[in-house]
Amino acid sequence: MSLKDVTEAYAQQHGLLFRPKLGRMHNGHQIYSFGNVSIIVDSLNQKVYVQIEEIWSLVSLERLIDMQNSSLTRRR
Repeated sequence: MSLKDVTEAYAQQHGLLFRPKLGRMHNGHQIYSFGNVSIIVDSLNQKVYVQIEEIWSLVSLERLIDMQNSSLTRRR
């Protein structure tokens, strides 16, 4: 499985939508929605980055779930 496939399966296991944001790229990488969080999957380097404001930061899949849950709490 590719890192993208692993990330997508992880999102599905947690009931989250994982899909490309059509027309949105950063440094040649497709930007995806992981629930309410914007991410980049760098399969070549086996890394996932999350967008926090204007900065892209390395993130673990577990931390993405925490960030998703935090975004839901802030919206209520």
